[in-house]
Amino acid sequence: MLRTFATWATLIYAKPPREPQGSKGGFSIVAKVYWGCSIWGMPKAKSNKLGEVNHWYDKISVAVIKLNKALKVGDEVKFKRGDKQFSETISSMQLDHEPVKSGKKGDEVAVKLSQSAKEGTEVYAAD
Repeated sequence: MLRTFATWATLIYAKPPREPQGSKGGFSIVAKVYWGCSIWGMPKAKSNKLGEVNHWYDKISVAVIKLNKALKVGDEVKFKRGDKQFSETISSMQLDHEPVKSGKKGDEVAVKLSQSAKEGTEVYAAD
C-alpha cells in the first residue's frame, strides 16, 4: 500500500515497512517530488524577455534587436539596462532594410525608438 503525504511544495510517497504482522513501525519514504520549484527551492519565474539590443544607431535613433521570441508592430515593450528603463510601443520595424509587421525568434530587427537604447539593453514584454 502506497501512501501520499503533501506539504507546502513537496509530495512524499511512502509505504509501510516490511515487517511481521503486528509490529509497530513507521512509513519508509519512497520518493519526494518537488513541483513548481527550481533546484534551490524558489518558484521558477516565467521569463518575458523578448531579446537584446545588438546595435544602436544614435543619429537615427534605431535599435537592432536580436529576438528570443516573436515581436510585432504595436506591441508594448520595456527596455532595461542597469537601473535605467523605459517603455515604448513598437511603431515601425525593419528586417534586412525592408518594412515588416513582425519578427520571429532568431531575427535581427531594427526598430525606431524615442529614447536611447545602447548595446546590451534587454527587451521585455510590458506587463
